[in-house]
Amino acid sequence: MNLNGSANNDVIQIKYRLLLNNGTEKVFDIKLNSTSAEYISKMPPELPQWTELDFHKCPNCPLDPTVNMFCPAAISSMELIEFFKDLPSIEPVCLRVETEQRNYSKNTDMQTAATSLLGIIMATSRCPILSKLKPMARFHLPFASIDETRYRTISMYLLGQFFLLKEGKKPDWDLTELKKLNKDINWVNIAFIARLRHIHVDDSAVNALIRLTTFDQDINFTITEDSVTAIEQLFQTFLASGSTGKA
Repeated sequence: MNLNGSANNDVIQIKYRLLLNNGTEKVFDIKLNSTSAEYISKMPPELPQWTELDFHKCPNCPLDPTVNMFCPAAISSMELIEFFKDLPSIEPVCLRVETEQRNYSKNTDMQTAATSLLGIIMATSRCPILSKLKPMARFHLPFASIDETRYRTISMYLLGQFFLLKEGKKPDWDLTELKKLNKDINWVNIAFIARLRHIHVDDSAVNALIRLTTFDQDINFTITEDSVTAIEQLFQTFLASGSTGKA
């Protein structure tokens, strides 16, 4: 059963409820395809200039503007940007996140709410760079700390390497390409900030992207031998009793 009480195995629903101090409530009803984890949204009849692919295009974007006229991440985040564009980042908000499995709630600020929303919406857009984070978005964890995000990122990446191995491709067990992926995501966030500043978006949405960029940088800086070794300590019982691969 989904959140509205009807059975729909093709759709994953995540509701973000934002209750402002003035009593106003805004609900973002996020729907993801249950197989691909792709964000389900309707294309509006008209799209603003800032959503065009060539408008502050990411320097590492592989899309061809003659084929893809608009930026997938920009299109997916239009409603979100419109809501947050005039709101200061420090404005308090009661945020409730409802999923089919459990609910989360937190008294926080607009910047934190925008960061969490932008993170899941942009990762599930058709952006060829950000969409590599769709496995994490599929199992969304609101308000994750840097330690939780690091663990989830490394776990997701290594599972992806296992699937590469199954297909006969060379896996990257040393996490070398993970650091490159985080740098690519960082470039996307920086270019997106330029888009929003050009249309004079207030600081909550911009600061949310800056925070996402900082998170990416923190993860890169902390994917070191020491940090991975610290996580490894949690697996000592598993390692002591695990399979050696011998019959």
